[in-house]
Amino acid sequence: QGAEFVLVIFPSDSADVRPATWDGIEYFLKRHYSDVWYKVNVHWPQIKSLSYEEFRAIAGYDLEAVNLVGRYDHKTGESRDDRYVSLQRLKRRNGTLVEVRQFLWDEIGLRQHYTGSGYTKNDNGQVGVPEYLAQNKKLDDIDGLIKIQVVPTKGSFIGKTNAMQDGYVYDCCNIA
Repeated sequence: QGAEFVLVIFPSDSADVRPATWDGIEYFLKRHYSDVWYKVNVHWPQIKSLSYEEFRAIAGYDLEAVNLVGRYDHKTGESRDDRYVSLQRLKRRNGTLVEVRQFLWDEIGLRQHYTGSGYTKNDNGQVGVPEYLAQNKKLDDIDGLIKIQVVPTKGSFIGKTNAMQDGYVYDCCNIA
């Protein structure tokens, strides 16, 4: 009610879009987070092989609960929870296995169902649609972008969105 939805279509190469596979994530981190890649790379084999439940046991806390606390200052990356790991915080920390995995959740969005297959997965374990990764950027900065107004009707919306804020796309949605 009162929300506006826009479907954007653009050539994948104009936004450096990659499939959200482990290889795609590695490419993305090396390209856009090169200053912390060395901290991630140390743990990369474990990160790819351990399940969310195994990480949760190693961490001794719920990574999702920490993520939901969020940031209160986007410039500094600060959160009220010291376990939240923004890019800024990872730069200042040692980069333990748990810190790196929390960073991948908090900064990149690799949540509990992420498997590296390149497909979404719901809470019931059902495989969904292909998933892609791109760096956040202003829509006006994406060459070849087309905007289409979407008016969802009851039963037509699948998934969730954080939509656009200040011209940035922060999450994506799937429209049936």
